[in-house]
Amino acid sequence: MNLYRGDTVLIKGKKKHDTICIAITDEETDDNKVRMNKVVRKNLRVKLGDVVSIHAAGEVPYGKAIHVLPFDDSIQGISGNLFETYLKPYFMEAYRPVRKGDHFLVREGFRPVEFKVMEIDPTESEFCIVAPETIIHCDGAPVKRDDEEKYVLTHAFTSALALFTDYIWCVDWMRSVTTISVVCVNSLR
Repeated sequence: MNLYRGDTVLIKGKKKHDTICIAITDEETDDNKVRMNKVVRKNLRVKLGDVVSIHAAGEVPYGKAIHVLPFDDSIQGISGNLFETYLKPYFMEAYRPVRKGDHFLVREGFRPVEFKVMEIDPTESEFCIVAPETIIHCDGAPVKRDDEEKYVLTHAFTSALALFTDYIWCVDWMRSVTTISVVCVNSLR
């Protein structure tokens, strides 16, 4: 695949979901398999054993700023500065890639907190690398997981409905093409 340790890769999962990751070689894993953590699988909407595709991401810009918010159920009972306790140690000198809309889990402090990437700058890209000079904003109301899950379900239903509608249109178009073909074949005789 011409990928090397530290390369930024774009992994594509189900229903046009993709995310950005850093490639790390693992001698114990077969060449036709990839290992990814639970959070990456969740962002891709895949389960263990599902098929994904991996592509070199090319040049990924360093982020000028990102805006992340925690999920409300993951910070219940936690007080204090989330940036200092969770985000600063997670991103410090790590050069982590992030994608707008992705979730990530930070295991710092006394229990893990899940965050969602709300916005990134540069805005013309869907993803960026969080470098030491990237400004990390974490102000705002926490994301309600119920609202997030409703959005995902609604989006999935809308996508399925659009595919079904396209299928019906395609079948109707095929019927009209078949009819036209028959007419043309009959007219040539």
